Formats: sequence, structure tokens, C-alpha cells
Amino acid sequence: MKKLFNTICETKLRILLLLHVIKEGRVSVDRLTALDFMVVYGRDFSISKENLHGNNKLNFSEYTERREHINDAVRCLVLRQYANFYCDTSGFLFSINLEYGVPFCNSLNDTYADQYTLYAKRVVEETTFLSDREILSRIASVSIK
Repeated sequence: MKKLFNTICETKLRILLLLHVIKEGRVSVDRLTALDFMVVYGRDFSISKENLHGNNKLNFSEYTERREHINDAVRCLVLRQYANFYCDTSGFLFSINLEYGVPFCNSLNDTYADQYTLYAKRVVEETTFLSDREILSRIASVSIK
């Protein structure tokens, strides 16, 4: 069965756009997963008027698989030099590569990319001062509703 959403190509694009919004901050795969989830299902988190991937009752069940896809996407982005990799006491962290990732994002001329970027800015702004644990707690509380 062919997938409509969350292909590796789409996931790489979304994560690169998210890293572009975050700018020079370094983030973990766990945080990227949580933020991407909130962006794609923005309506559920009062970020947008619509969910980029449509409305369904099972969207929270895809969270675990999403993390695996994002891990693969980040690896591809690092190998292609669109993202940077760091290792510190908190684990593996990633940021956009200023030489290759930023120009690529700036070259995009697509409605989906524009909407994703707009919603990503809202999510990043809303979660800037939250820990990963607090963001996951918010996702969990929304999933219960």
C-alpha cells in the first residue's frame, strides 16, 4: 500500500523546514518529533484552523512510527549536509546547515511548505521555554480529549 503522508521524502522536507524555523538552535530527535507532530496536527493543538494531514481519530497512534521516520530523515539530512550533528551530555542534537539547508529552504515555492513553516513558527514560539517533557505532556493531554 502506498502512503500518502509521512514518506521519507516528505518527512525530510518537514524536518528541514522545522530546523529552518528553529534557526541556530540544536534539538533532539525527540523534540523534533513532538514539534513536527504538533505542526502537522495544529488544529488539535489550537495552532491552526486545520490539520495539514487531515482529521482522523487515530492520528495520535502514529506518534511512535513518526519518531522512527524522523530519525531516518535526520540521518539523511546530515549525510547530505542539509543538517548538522552534535553530541553533548544531553545526547545527539541537530541543527540546520547554514550553507546547504538554509538556501534549500529559501528556494522552496510550495503551498504546503509555506503552511508548514507558518504553523511551525507558531509551535516553536509556543514551546520555546518548555522542556521536552512538558511538550510531551501537552501532546498526551490533547490525545486524551
